[in-house]
Amino acid sequence: MSNGRWNLNMLQDLFLPWEVEAIMTIPIARNVGEDKWAWNWTNHGGFTVKSAYYQAMEAKKTQATSTSKSVGGSIWKRLWHSSLPTKIKNFGWRVLHNGIAVKANLLYRGMGEDRRCPVCGEGDETIKHALTLCRDARSIWRLSPLRMEIQEMEDENVSQWCEKLAATIVQESWWEIFWNLLWGIWLRRNAWIFKRKQVSVKDLIDKAMRFTIEYQAAKESVKDGLRSEGPGKKKWHRPREGSLKLNTDAAVLAGGMIGFGGVVRDSMGEVRLACCGRMDGRFAPDIAEAMAIREVLAIAGAAGFREIILENDCLKLISQLKKHVLENSSFGNIVKDILDYVQAFNVVSFNHICRSGNTVAHNLA
Repeated sequence: MSNGRWNLNMLQDLFLPWEVEAIMTIPIARNVGEDKWAWNWTNHGGFTVKSAYYQAMEAKKTQATSTSKSVGGSIWKRLWHSSLPTKIKNFGWRVLHNGIAVKANLLYRGMGEDRRCPVCGEGDETIKHALTLCRDARSIWRLSPLRMEIQEMEDENVSQWCEKLAATIVQESWWEIFWNLLWGIWLRRNAWIFKRKQVSVKDLIDKAMRFTIEYQAAKESVKDGLRSEGPGKKKWHRPREGSLKLNTDAAVLAGGMIGFGGVVRDSMGEVRLACCGRMDGRFAPDIAEAMAIREVLAIAGAAGFREIILENDCLKLISQLKKHVLENSSFGNIVKDILDYVQAFNVVSFNHICRSGNTVAHNLA
């Protein structure tokens, strides 16, 4: 750790890629207190019977997945309840039921004459070949964050392969990455056949990772009311005369990065300070917003500002800062950091602003 952030180069030297990914989801509080117990399966870190019951049911489902022999059982339930767009879930259902239009399936139904893979030309294009055994598909799985070496599956079909992986990929984010990669391989195949467009292996992996993060962030923002707005667009309003207003925002970027931005403006709307930066880490949206406030507040304090109105579009965060609520969680630790920073100011007030009124800070992030 350095300056409240993970040392990415050191982590990459010491841990495997998937371990680094997991570590980078843990935000670091700068004012570390005493160790305390926290329940991992609630946002606030407190135990509830409901969360324990839910986890018991999930464990039961996972066990059923590892022993299930039927397609469309536990693996389909897990896929359907994943944080994935409906189009990818429907694609997954067709994959599990041998229902996508590869050449072998088309020929079986009396359409077409050639079974050869149009991408590599080295074998019959079955679903198994197109998504796993094709030369480029093997490269994608090997170079992706999943680091999978695809072996010849002999009598095993794709649905059985997916069931086996479902038993080993416990973390939901990796399960979602797996399906986004499968979807990307299929789209890449179609782009070559119908448009003669060659999508590089690197671009496909980057797009799958970026899509996984952005889709999850969008769902979380809706769930937590981070971007809740009334009808119509709402604009930023200048503070009263003699006051300064600080707007902050965070953005989830490609490559496991979080962007932050902040701008201080006076009663005339003139910019008194603007800043932006990036942090390594794959944080939940609410944590990213809290870390953005922490970073920008420190910069504003170093610039000499002591009386500000702080605005952000994360309703949950602003609500807890106003009420001085400290969850027993990573999010609560960052909120405590912010409240500690505030002690160095003369006056700080917190306001929630709708997404459309926070565009300058958003563009900086």
